[in-house]
Amino acid sequence: MLTKVQGYVTWGEAEPATVELLLKERGETVEGRKLGSEGDGTKTPVPDLARAVSEKGFPATRELRPLFRLRAPKGGWRSTKKPFALGGALGYRGRAVNDLVRKMI
Repeated sequence: MLTKVQGYVTWGEAEPATVELLLKERGETVEGRKLGSEGDGTKTPVPDLARAVSEKGFPATRELRPLFRLRAPKGGWRSTKKPFALGGALGYRGRAVNDLVRKMI
């Protein structure tokens, strides 16, 4: 599947600190409420949810919506026609995806 979409998306390994920041800033519950808000419906604190998502993924955490509404990155995109290895924005990034996610939060 990644081979088919590699010209349209970017991906890599997220660090637990980035996942926690992403959940705090942009995470939503299944009901659509922002995480950390009054009466969000979660029984688990955000750091514990971030650890569970980092280790087991979203299917194991049923109280979270696996969707994040991110902005365009501050500073803009690199070329959206080239792969990351050639100075573009597409394809596999490895750990560099953490920098991109922090720019988009």
